[in-house]
Amino acid sequence: MEAKKAEALQTETAKDVAAVAGTAVLDSIAIADLTDAVKELALAIREDTASDKARHNDQLRSVLERLTDRLEELEEGGRGPHQGQPRGSRRDPHHR
Repeated sequence: MEAKKAEALQTETAKDVAAVAGTAVLDSIAIADLTDAVKELALAIREDTASDKARHNDQLRSVLERLTDRLEELEEGGRGPHQGQPRGSRRDPHHR
């Protein structure tokens, strides 16, 4: 009878250990999944920020090119700030 009680206790103990270990494993997996998700989110934010920066740089470059073209047209027509006086291209700041 004592042997049967001991066997029953061992079975209960084994179930308890398995349950606790299983929970710890699931917690560990959940933490790993959460860590991976945070890393992926941070990467996506960095990529999106870089993409936005590149898009803004392209827009700024386009606006500056149009502005430069228009200023050169005005100067050629005698209506610019230099009243038709020849000068170096705005696109090449070292050409003076």
